[in-house]
Amino acid sequence: MSTRDTFHSLSLAGLAQHCAEESDHFFHRRANDPRYCFELFRRAIVEHNQRAWAYLCDNYRPLVSGWVRRNRAFSSSGEEMDYFVNGAYAKMWSAMSSEKFDSFPDLKSLLRYLQLCVASVVTDHARSAEYYEMLEDLPPGVEEATGVHVEEVALERTERVAFWQAIGQRLNDDKERMVLHYSYVVGFKPGQIYDERQDLFEDVREIYRIKENILARLRRDTELQDLLLHHV
Repeated sequence: MSTRDTFHSLSLAGLAQHCAEESDHFFHRRANDPRYCFELFRRAIVEHNQRAWAYLCDNYRPLVSGWVRRNRAFSSSGEEMDYFVNGAYAKMWSAMSSEKFDSFPDLKSLLRYLQLCVASVVTDHARSAEYYEMLEDLPPGVEEATGVHVEEVALERTERVAFWQAIGQRLNDDKERMVLHYSYVVGFKPGQIYDERQDLFEDVREIYRIKENILARLRRDTELQDLLLHHV
């Protein structure tokens, strides 16, 4: 029997137990075998086994929680840790397919994608909150004092959200979303982005290249240009 057949023949409970043990070895910087957890991911995604996915969620919850905690936007989000942890798992579960799984050669690449999902859900939450928190904090009498109607403010917030959603729909992957967020929401330069997220990008040149590709694609998008004109 081949090694591959041996992994496939393991019971789900046995596989999950091996995955948990090997993860513990990894977290304590001991020699470990990542194939058990990779096989658990395969059963969850390729075979649509929800019990396997539940095992994975439990196994990696401390790791995912740590990624959430280290994200700068988490502390000011007002949300519980589990909100983002569950959101990241849901994002990965909905985005993955049997065909897409084939593009992930090992456990490391799967966990890197899960980390991108964490960054994405925290970033999306922060971006949405930015547009609504000022509306909620408008003081009484603002219309009389400024001549600005609350309905107009609400419409502006809605248009801004729609505009950013339209841009988000035109981005190809989570790397592009991260570059756009750090460049235009946080205000980082490519070198600062690389210093902050060396786990996501190979070097600063990759960030420059991604940013240039995004801008070139958006400039060619006539539908987005029309939306921008209405937004402004």
